[in-house]
Amino acid sequence: MSEETAAELVERLTREGLESLRDDVAHGRRDTGLKSLDERGAMSEIVRDQYTGRYPLELIQNANDAEASEGSTGGQVKFVVTDTALLVADQGAGFGIDQVNAICGLARSSKDPRKNIGYKGLGFKSVREITDRPQIISDGVRFGFDAERLRRSVEEIAGQLPKSQRLPDYAFPFPLADSDLGDDLQAVEGLLSEGFRTVMRLPFREPDLRQKVAEHVSAVATSRLLVFLDAAESLEIQGASIDSEARAIREERGDHEYLVLEEAGGIKEYLIFRRQFDVPDRTLIEGLGRAWQDVESVRAVAAVPLGPDGLPRGGQPEPIYVYFPTEEDTGFSVALHADFQMDLDRRRIGKSMHAAPYNDWLRGRLVEFVAEEVVPWLAQRFGGTAVLNALAAHRTPTGEGAILRRDVLTRLRDTDFVPCRDGLRSPAEARVLPSAVPDLDAVHSWLPAERPYVVPAAEHDLNVRALLTTELGVAAVSTPSLLADLLPPSDEQEVRDFYGVLVDWRKRDGWFARYLSLARCVRLRGGEWISPNQPAFLPRQRNESDFPAELQIPIVEVPDVEGLEELLQEAGVKPLAWRTLVLDFLMPILSEARGASVTRGAAMTALRIYYDSMRTESGDQDIRDAVRKALLPARSNVTPDDQQHFQEAGDLYFGTDWLGESRLEVVYGPFRRPEFLDIRVPLDPDNARADRAFYTWLGVADRPRLRISRDPNAAPVQWRSTVEFADAARDPQRHPDSQDLFDPGVDRLHTLVRIADRTRLIALWNEIAQHWAEYATQIAEATWHCKAGAHKGDRDRRLASSAAFALRQMPCIPSVKNEQPTLASARDIWRPAPDTPARVRRLLQITDPALGSVSAGMAEWLGFVDGSAASAGDLADLLRHLARATDPDRGMEVPDVEAALWLLRRLNTAWGTVDADQNSDVPILAVQGGVLQLAARPHLVVDPVLAEVWSDVVPLYRGDRDLHSLFEGLDLPVLDREVEITPVAGLLQPDEADKVRNQLAEIGAEIVALAGRDVPSRVAEISARLHSLSVICTSDLALEYRFGSHAPRMNSGAKVHFSTTGVVYLRVDDDGPDWSTLGLRLADYLEVEIGSALAALLITPDREIRTRFLEAHGIGGEDILRAEQAFLDVGEASATDSEPQPVDEAGDSCDSAQVDDLASDHLEAMLPNASAEPSTELGAGSDRSSHENEVAAGRDTSLTPSFKTDPSARREARAASISDQSAESLEADPLPPRAATFSVGDAVRAGRRQPDHSAAPDDSRFYSYVVAAGTHESRMATRAEAEAMRIGVLGVDRVVEFEGAAGRLAVPQSHSNKGFDVVSALPDGQDRRIIEVKATTDAWPQRGIPVSRSQMEKNREMGQEFWLYVVEYAGSPDRARVLPIQDPGSAVDYFVFDPGWRNLATGDQT
Repeated sequence: MSEETAAELVERLTREGLESLRDDVAHGRRDTGLKSLDERGAMSEIVRDQYTGRYPLELIQNANDAEASEGSTGGQVKFVVTDTALLVADQGAGFGIDQVNAICGLARSSKDPRKNIGYKGLGFKSVREITDRPQIISDGVRFGFDAERLRRSVEEIAGQLPKSQRLPDYAFPFPLADSDLGDDLQAVEGLLSEGFRTVMRLPFREPDLRQKVAEHVSAVATSRLLVFLDAAESLEIQGASIDSEARAIREERGDHEYLVLEEAGGIKEYLIFRRQFDVPDRTLIEGLGRAWQDVESVRAVAAVPLGPDGLPRGGQPEPIYVYFPTEEDTGFSVALHADFQMDLDRRRIGKSMHAAPYNDWLRGRLVEFVAEEVVPWLAQRFGGTAVLNALAAHRTPTGEGAILRRDVLTRLRDTDFVPCRDGLRSPAEARVLPSAVPDLDAVHSWLPAERPYVVPAAEHDLNVRALLTTELGVAAVSTPSLLADLLPPSDEQEVRDFYGVLVDWRKRDGWFARYLSLARCVRLRGGEWISPNQPAFLPRQRNESDFPAELQIPIVEVPDVEGLEELLQEAGVKPLAWRTLVLDFLMPILSEARGASVTRGAAMTALRIYYDSMRTESGDQDIRDAVRKALLPARSNVTPDDQQHFQEAGDLYFGTDWLGESRLEVVYGPFRRPEFLDIRVPLDPDNARADRAFYTWLGVADRPRLRISRDPNAAPVQWRSTVEFADAARDPQRHPDSQDLFDPGVDRLHTLVRIADRTRLIALWNEIAQHWAEYATQIAEATWHCKAGAHKGDRDRRLASSAAFALRQMPCIPSVKNEQPTLASARDIWRPAPDTPARVRRLLQITDPALGSVSAGMAEWLGFVDGSAASAGDLADLLRHLARATDPDRGMEVPDVEAALWLLRRLNTAWGTVDADQNSDVPILAVQGGVLQLAARPHLVVDPVLAEVWSDVVPLYRGDRDLHSLFEGLDLPVLDREVEITPVAGLLQPDEADKVRNQLAEIGAEIVALAGRDVPSRVAEISARLHSLSVICTSDLALEYRFGSHAPRMNSGAKVHFSTTGVVYLRVDDDGPDWSTLGLRLADYLEVEIGSALAALLITPDREIRTRFLEAHGIGGEDILRAEQAFLDVGEASATDSEPQPVDEAGDSCDSAQVDDLASDHLEAMLPNASAEPSTELGAGSDRSSHENEVAAGRDTSLTPSFKTDPSARREARAASISDQSAESLEADPLPPRAATFSVGDAVRAGRRQPDHSAAPDDSRFYSYVVAAGTHESRMATRAEAEAMRIGVLGVDRVVEFEGAAGRLAVPQSHSNKGFDVVSALPDGQDRRIIEVKATTDAWPQRGIPVSRSQMEKNREMGQEFWLYVVEYAGSPDRARVLPIQDPGSAVDYFVFDPGWRNLATGDQT
């Protein structure tokens, strides 16, 4: 069987395509067949859009590859623009089987992938931009594509097509006849006769396209395209406005190629550098397609255009080339090419997951090639300036071009190619001059040749300077360093020019004058050059007085240059005046110990003359600071030796001879340092005062000096260990190396504290006290200062200075305690209050009498304990001292008791200033077994019977009873609360109980009004308590006490006992109950302090008398009515508590907010803390049977004692007593009749029926449910749907990228499309995928991915063609992951229905 020809292939491709459609129509698949054609046609349109404007390049590339496939060079490419078409001719191999398949298949190509020819067979389709009927005339085959002809053929088979129907005309080639070439037949034949083997004819879609095509071809098909083509060396254009022809002539020159492009306008010259790279790792090209699998090596080329002067041309930036220019601009005026893998449209370098690793590797090789071979070669050949011009950016780099540029320039930073004064240097070594230099050439003329300064020619170009400084990292030499390198001129005219440049420089740099201070730029009258920081003076002004003639003063020569004198003054040259003479001339002499005595004496005399002439007492502060360094004779306070000492005036003290008292020598003399002024005191008192004033002005001190320390290690470690120091030392903006400490203090204070010499410290403290106003303001605070330039906001962080810490915290104050001398810290020193008992005064640490008077301000600053306002902690410490001094066996003497009572009363007042946890062990006054003592946490007791019963077992508080803050702060245990009381009743008397209940119910409103008079906010609570009170009357009442592990003790003859569970036990004798005692105890139960008034109310049966009694207490009729209403309201609420609660629609009981709020405070006060589970309710309406069980068991504790004044605290104590009840109970009498334990509220509500509680219906939430429109939940669902749409768009974008990387073309569908989102297929239409996209911003959610009914129906319809693509992290391109699942419906084995489906049940459900 003979091999099929290209012409036969053309006929077969069209025939088979139409027969496939005919078969679809015959078998009822017309829509499916047309849809497949439409999708393939859509892909063709995508290709056409992506290749817009590139058809000339694609045609040239095809022609070049056709030449290369023949293995020949020197081929020609010719464009001819006729009246009706564009003709493109080449001398390549022509069209065979492979070429026809490549043209007709969207993703097939017969070409070398490194050349990216018609990327994946798509380049030819770019001609659809100008024609609908492209035609190919080649050896042995002539065919074309005709969209209209194809549509007619399809309609003959499938009937009329809608206008929107798209057809893949590229897949249906039609043979051509001569008549199909129209008027261009002769032109085509002419080209073939000239030796061209293939001619492409592209008839214009519209007649007016001719001019546009002619202009576009002329603009794009330029001679520079021949630079990187390896086969085509001639490019000709005919029929345009101006015909053109270009020819490439190449000459090999060893390590590079010399290229000349000849064209009508002249010639263009290039130097071509090439490099071949072996592919080191096959995985780099595995994902690039089948054609890449045979590639072993790839190329990189650098083309350097030359200017008319033969040097590399700058100023014309080039993009990256992949044979043709891309849209990736490097900014270099050097064209760089490499075999990159391109995007589909071949405008940009590929960044897909398959292309990126290979392209990154190749970019790295290209960077090495340019930085290590091309640039060094050019620098050596042409000099660095030309290379810099070629590398400078004259256009903003873009995309991969910007990355390539960055990498090349980074690699060049260590390469010697930058032209400097001393030769080629690397950017890391080279230095440019500061931008403020006014005259580069002039300044370079005054610089030494052996410096790495970039030559002026390179710096004049702003683009080159930007390249050097911004991109290559060439640093600018600092102005001070540059000025230090300047070589001052000697020629007089050049001196004027030199000063002129300096003056201009100052105008451009505000800091220039400061930098100039170290430069040799000042010329003295003798011709010597010095720097401005050396002693020299401008010529003196006319109004200055004469100076001593013997002072040889250096004077500056100032030529007539405008602005020079001002510049020199700014740089540090001073005018000749007293101030400058002192600072710059006299002080250098006086601060030098080795100077001649005659000279020193003359300088000191001159300084005294200046001092005597001062108009103010202090004078110039700069001079004051400077003269402190003047050296003066000094001595120590020990026997002087023969050697004379000199010390700076600022470090000297006046001695006893000058001051007339010895405190300073007592303090500092033992250091044995020469630090006392060793100048004889004049005998004349006036002269002595004048000399002392002069030496004081120089800095000699008459009191301990204030010093500023910047070394934290010089301070006590105790200070450095404080939290305050650590916090202040830590810079919140993290500049640890930029922190300075300023710590003011007293001279050698820390050493003196450490030595702890009492005599020296007394002298020191007397000095400090005498001058306290000065020290208090100067030494209080230290400062940590951040000097980092990047610091924002306040730079200072303050804390107490180390001196303040030492004076306040360390034991350095001479004091006495118990008449014994000692050293104490300020916080331990007391200033006793006037009424302090003598016994307490002996316990206190007070200042030594030798210290003299300490002012109140000084004492407060230091932190002395003010006896009139001592803190609780200090008072607690005194009690501890007193306890340690007490004999526990003998007990306390009267003075000790008086001291303890005095301390306890002040401790109660000051308790809020103490840490209760650290002072819980404070000993307070107590009695045990009849012995008075100071004991920690004794028991409080209210019931005197309890005190009598247990005083021999535990210490009981004995002291003032109104110290409430102290009791609460120490959390003293209450004996009444810890003793478990079990009432033992005799015969029950229910009738008497009814009388008591009725009496309480009758006067309940009056009780509430009286009890609520002072606490109106508690009226509801008091009413609730009274309502809940149950009454038991008995003939006898005994109380059995249990306390810890001690044996029980019994008290017979009790009259009244209130239990914490709301039951009152009353002993009733022949005279009835003891109403007075009941009233007193009822007040405790209601937690009000009106026991006597309640007792009076209860024993008064006459209502009129009670009314007058209440009026006497300020309670009127309206008050009674309001109280009665509150009392009745609580009763109604209590009755409601026993009624069934309404049920809401969800089946939940109404919450407590629906019950009257009047009883809520009472319930909260009576219940234990939230974590405890109370065994019974104590409020109104509680479970009666549970209540009765408590009463029958006889379990009880005492009431909360009345020693607390805060009602809320008392309620908390009562709740605590309830929660702390023992789980055990004593045996009691048999359960009394129910009526015996009725409450007062029962008496109010007598006869009320208690209905049964019915069970609330069970309720649960369906797993499946319908959301009603307009509800909050439906609004949330709407928002979620909107967010899902946004994420869905991102997901589709990720899927299109994913499909493109896999070689498939993905076409997104409209948002309204039902059942799927994307159609994807290979370029030849195979492997079609109907894709539903589900996207999420995170990982696959645990709740699953929802799929709609229409999507599942589409799955069933399409079967294996249906795909579910789940996109994780859709919003993040770097993290996005696409998970494709084919035919997900086929993987479902069964369905599970949750309980919510009950709602869909119909019919009989029994």
